[in-house]
Amino acid sequence: EILERFPGIDAVLSSGEIDQVAKTIRGLDEKKHHRGSATTTADVGQGKNKGNEITHQSTKDNNEEQSSSSSAPSSSTSTRVHRRSYLENGDTPRFLATPPHYAYLKIAEGCRKQCSFCIIPKLKGRLQSKPVQQVVEEFQAILQHGTAKEVILIAQDLGDYGKDWNSRRLDSMKHSMEVNTSGDLATNKSKKSHLTRLLEAMLESMNDNKNDDENECDDRFWLRLLYLYPDEITPDLIDLMERDSRIARYVDLPIQHSHNDILKAMRRKTTSEQIQDTIQRLRERLPDICIRTSLMVGFPGESEEHFQHLLDFVCEQKLDHIGVFMYSNEEMAYSSKLDNHVPEHVKQDRYHRLMEAQWQVVKEKHQRWVEEQKRLVIVIEGLHESNPTRIVGRHAGQCPDIDGQVLLEGQPRVFAGERYWVEVTGFDGYDLIARVLQEEEEKING
Repeated sequence: EILERFPGIDAVLSSGEIDQVAKTIRGLDEKKHHRGSATTTADVGQGKNKGNEITHQSTKDNNEEQSSSSSAPSSSTSTRVHRRSYLENGDTPRFLATPPHYAYLKIAEGCRKQCSFCIIPKLKGRLQSKPVQQVVEEFQAILQHGTAKEVILIAQDLGDYGKDWNSRRLDSMKHSMEVNTSGDLATNKSKKSHLTRLLEAMLESMNDNKNDDENECDDRFWLRLLYLYPDEITPDLIDLMERDSRIARYVDLPIQHSHNDILKAMRRKTTSEQIQDTIQRLRERLPDICIRTSLMVGFPGESEEHFQHLLDFVCEQKLDHIGVFMYSNEEMAYSSKLDNHVPEHVKQDRYHRLMEAQWQVVKEKHQRWVEEQKRLVIVIEGLHESNPTRIVGRHAGQCPDIDGQVLLEGQPRVFAGERYWVEVTGFDGYDLIARVLQEEEEKING
């Protein structure tokens, strides 16, 4: 369809086939010289000759190698297509598009949830988790780059990692899981989620490649977890976070709403009571944890009573970071067919009321930290975007690009990407203001 509508396009590659760009261009160039560019355009797009193989051969190979089915797909048009993410192999050289001191690492593609307002499963397809060994290799490749001291794990839903594997796939995994003769996971491992096992393997690989005492890594490396549903904050995951501080005391917990009526209409798997219980357990076991969430106002059928419940939830739970979104209708989403859509002006009003409530929560916390002269370890990001005379950083409870920052007083002699102790002295909106502690101005060695 793209090639028919835009005749100037010579080939179409998916986002997972970036490693095929050079090969595709060479193939098109050869065909242009031998057969003419007009024929090449039509042939590559419609798969009438080997031009189709140029763009899809790598996908076919991956299907044959990694499909857990006994019968591998016979062609690239099979419905069981292995969706490849950019640079999924650990031995592929990687250019970090982020600042050198942190990097993102995707551990899965697609989504197995069926939220009524979301079309991501339709766009991304079913969940497909990367093998543990592959993630570990990519993780090691980032670390061996030599500059990243923070790795941020991402997926549509981290907590679902590995839930797409069947027993056959589990048996073939290279991770050191104990399996008994019946093929079931051994009793002492049975309560661990696949995500916990993955994190253990990643952290273990760090231990294998260092000579320092393990405790010295506490403030020098952050492994950050983004996007975990409340029901996927398992006891074994909390146990691991509690005993290994290399996992940042931070979770992104997408709640969306607090009222059970709306949660049910959204097809969410957790109840309001379960959400509150998860938050309580996290705070009891990890007192210094920062919790981020995303909330939606104006979902079809949301009454003033429903919204007031959400408003009370925000005031009572006092979460550290909240992103508020107004419901946006998507024709492909199930929610578009629901009755009682909320008028735009009502959505706007609820958005502003909820944001104001969260600002009061943030202001109260910031003021308390000022009064306590709170001390934090921060990583230096660089100069402020709008005020290049000011240096900014982040503490472990702040994720790049989405949370607030720490603005430093004066012009301390600090270096981007390094960590320093600071003392909170004030705040400017959602950002903290702090001074580098003179007696500890030297960077935290690492």
